[in-house]
Amino acid sequence: MWVLIPILAILIGGAIPITAIVTIHKRAQTKLQIELADRELQLEQLKLQNFDKETEKMRIELEYMKQQRLELPNTLTNQLDS
Repeated sequence: MWVLIPILAILIGGAIPITAIVTIHKRAQTKLQIELADRELQLEQLKLQNFDKETEKMRIELEYMKQQRLELPNTLTNQLDS
């Protein structure tokens, strides 16, 4: 029985640093996951901004094409009248 006490003391003494190492590792992993989530959020925001800009550009181009299409018959009519 007295032999078990030093063995248990060594095992318990060894378990404390192992627990600390595991805890530190888990905290580091969690911190990395948070940073990854933040970067993914930033990327999604940039994608949304890019989408909005592209949509606006396409809307402007469409309006320009509509305007050109409306002006084309007038130009042809003026040329025929001349």
